[in-house]
Amino acid sequence: MLCLDAQNEKVTPISYSHMMLIWRKQLTHIKIPKKSRFSQCDVCMKLKDKLATCQDKTQREELIQKRKKHLEQQNAERQKYYKHISKAKFTPSKYVSIILDAMDQEKTSIPKMYETPKSLGNIWKVKINLMGAIVHGYGLYGFFDSFQWSHGAAYTISILVQVLLLLDNIPDTLYIQLDNCLGQNKNRYVLGFLAKLVEENIFKKVKLSFLMVGHTHEDIDQLFSRFSVWCARENIFTLDELIGGFERCSKKGPITGIKTSEVYDFQDWLKLNNIKNHSYPHVFKLTRNENGKAVIKYKKWTTDKVCNKL
Repeated sequence: MLCLDAQNEKVTPISYSHMMLIWRKQLTHIKIPKKSRFSQCDVCMKLKDKLATCQDKTQREELIQKRKKHLEQQNAERQKYYKHISKAKFTPSKYVSIILDAMDQEKTSIPKMYETPKSLGNIWKVKINLMGAIVHGYGLYGFFDSFQWSHGAAYTISILVQVLLLLDNIPDTLYIQLDNCLGQNKNRYVLGFLAKLVEENIFKKVKLSFLMVGHTHEDIDQLFSRFSVWCARENIFTLDELIGGFERCSKKGPITGIKTSEVYDFQDWLKLNNIKNHSYPHVFKLTRNENGKAVIKYKKWTTDKVCNKL
């Protein structure tokens, strides 16, 4: 993504070796962990395990090629996401790019103390949900609630509506990136609502994308990481203190914390029939036909040439 930004600004990025040289000499306080703290991709882990025990040269080469193809595919999906971000940043009148994701609720439960007395070790805590949203080139938002509502499709749509209402203008194209979760994100209600946005001419085109399972950690997780670090070293007793910390946890602002006070029953409002063939695709494109009706097309990957109609 940084290379795309540099190209748009006509700046030549430094090479990897030059960056490593600067890091070793001037940025020694920044530590690069040997192992990722995130969960690993099942496909990557299986291929690594097979490679570790495989002695046959032909089979090893096949496994190496499979792993290479898998990594190239996940990189292509990520680069497409970065391209959407770049278009939204440099042409906000035409495009808006939004990513929504939830933070691990164990890290946001309150009260939270930097040093917990033994007598309070088993204290009952209130679980707080944080749904993060990044509108690229516009702002960062965190929507907080204490699980007053079911966190299904209606919750996701309600958060999306609140984010859209924060925009100063509505461009022609919406790019939206969601976590690959069937119950909350990849379902008929989310697709139906996006189709409604197109039919009502709020957007001329909506593209809904999902990164490859196991390779979904993106810029929003960087925000969650900074917030997690802040939470680990503070005493937090109230929701207001938690929200205040979220707004101060990173310098990539502006960051706004919002208490989620309303979730609408979009599932009842939309009244949609069951749909098929939506579980495995990672890309959905919604446009309006000559009759004013939304048309949903899908591809398994962004690199696929053929689109199928849902």
